[in-house]
Amino acid sequence: MNSKECSICGETKSLTEFYKRDEGYRNDCKECNKLRNKKYRDTQSVDSDFYKIKWQREKIKMELHPERVEKRKLYHKNRKENIKNYIKKYKETHICISCGESHISTLDFHHKDSTSKENTINVLYKNGCSMDKIKKEINKCVILCSNCHRKLHYDEKMR
Repeated sequence: MNSKECSICGETKSLTEFYKRDEGYRNDCKECNKLRNKKYRDTQSVDSDFYKIKWQREKIKMELHPERVEKRKLYHKNRKENIKNYIKKYKETHICISCGESHISTLDFHHKDSTSKENTINVLYKNGCSMDKIKKEINKCVILCSNCHRKLHYDEKMR
């Protein structure tokens, strides 16, 4: 392996174009590293705090390669869309185990064991978790319609 892809510009370059590290080479090429460091030094002030610096670094990456930012946004948008479609198709093939309701707008995921619950499916989806993680969480659930789901939780609270 005599070449490597730069994590910032995305170009495949010779290993001589990367700075060495303890166990190999940096992920960004020398050219991008120098540009980023120069922009970073130019933005520094004596009273800057950690989060300001962190945001400036991200901003510099976006300024250096806006096409990579757009590519990343598109990737995340497509990923969320795929997960949304998976959840919709899952609900279309299931019915409420309590009353038999089948309209997908009324169906909820109910965790069989609340102690094994990592989070709700909706929160995992909104946080951009992977499809595998969401599938694992769905496998811990049963499908209930909204009414049956609320009745079940009401009964649990009243015990």
